[in-house]
Amino acid sequence: MYVAPVMEIALITPAVAPLTGDSELANICGALPKSLRGLNLGITVIAPMLGSLDPERVSLARRLSTIEVDVDGTPQVCSLYDGRTPGGATLTLLANDDYFGSVASFSDPEDSRRHQAGRAALFAEAVATLLRESTTDFDIVHAHGWPGAAVLDHLRNATPGPHLPAVLSLHDADDLGTFSSDDAKPLGLDDVNGDVVLLERGVRAADRVIVNSETYAASLISEERGHPLRPALEEAGVGFLGISRGVDSANWNPATDSHIPSRFDPVDLTGKARSKASLQDEFGLPIRAKVPLIGLVVRNDDDSLKEIDELIPELARNDVQLAACVDGAGEFFAALEALSERWPDRIQVSRWEPGLDHLIIGGSDLLIIPPGEGETGSQHLRAHRYGTLPVALRTGSIVDSVIDSDGELRTGNGFTAAVADGLLSPLQRAVAAYQNHGAFDALRRRAMHVDHSWERSARHYEHVYRGLLQSDEADPEA
Repeated sequence: MYVAPVMEIALITPAVAPLTGDSELANICGALPKSLRGLNLGITVIAPMLGSLDPERVSLARRLSTIEVDVDGTPQVCSLYDGRTPGGATLTLLANDDYFGSVASFSDPEDSRRHQAGRAALFAEAVATLLRESTTDFDIVHAHGWPGAAVLDHLRNATPGPHLPAVLSLHDADDLGTFSSDDAKPLGLDDVNGDVVLLERGVRAADRVIVNSETYAASLISEERGHPLRPALEEAGVGFLGISRGVDSANWNPATDSHIPSRFDPVDLTGKARSKASLQDEFGLPIRAKVPLIGLVVRNDDDSLKEIDELIPELARNDVQLAACVDGAGEFFAALEALSERWPDRIQVSRWEPGLDHLIIGGSDLLIIPPGEGETGSQHLRAHRYGTLPVALRTGSIVDSVIDSDGELRTGNGFTAAVADGLLSPLQRAVAAYQNHGAFDALRRRAMHVDHSWERSARHYEHVYRGLLQSDEADPEA
């Protein structure tokens, strides 16, 4: 029997996995709507049709109507495609060859900043028009990232009529969407002097601002950090909060994962051992069951990896193995290749490709969490699910999700250290702990039982939505 949704949410995102991206933001916007639907919320995901997505392959239906807007003095037409996300949420994609079809990501590095600003302007105005003309009576707008912030800014400041209550999720508060005054001209913000920071404008336009942990939220408004969003976030007050992310059980589940050779669960870890052997074989490492195998997955090859670069030679002097995959071919990848030539039986590196991160996380005993990943990523949550113990610095969501194990391995679900102390010490403790096989297996089973489900996170989002609607009803002029 059909039961009408208790509220309708328009979820605005620059990417949704697996259809139009594989970033952290895209994966979240692919998984969260499914869990929100499980709470009987109506979810419509609105995103640009990036790249060469084939509508027929993913069962999208093209509307007869289009949306026409003016961007940077040129008329632009957006075609509309309707369908469903893999999680069953309603999906509407905006197609435009000039701004969306020509790139694989919203802020493609090969694209000019002015063109990126034009893309944001097109997205913002097209979404505003879509919401205004929609037959769905939306209750909440939930936008993501700086492209979503551009939409909220447009809805709040450039769109006539009553404003829907708005939520903004900052998946990476350092990805500000900053444009020079000249590059920002397509956005039509003629009253702004100096640079345009879209994420800041979105924060000021939103009624609630969410990041991925309470610790990350506190750090962004700390005087010590001095983050550029601090003034705007402080103005948000109690409207700025942290909600932990979840792990998509349809994509990250050791009992069903097709990217690992043998399935396993906390009761039977036999498949974990087979996955370890398969990972060793895939990377050309000696197949040794009793050596601690350390995994490393790097999606951004940048300066934040210098510490890992420096500690690996020290680590390699122990009887360990390291299997790393790196997205890109920068200085860090080159450094790992050089170390691999020096210690081929202990260190191997591969370029990132889809599915390889599953094999590394599924087959490793330990997982090094890159420093920047601890604030904005989900690797440590995925590692827990696969019985792979994270080794990380205590920053961001790591503080809220990874509990440092005691010396006897009776408590905790990973190995951590203060930022000032570095990663070498927890890595050495983790390698030593591995030798206590019985206690280590109990520790990994304990980690696998931690609830990192999106269902748990979705209930917190629902609470935010309900609070907004109650506030809106109490203040009809808002």
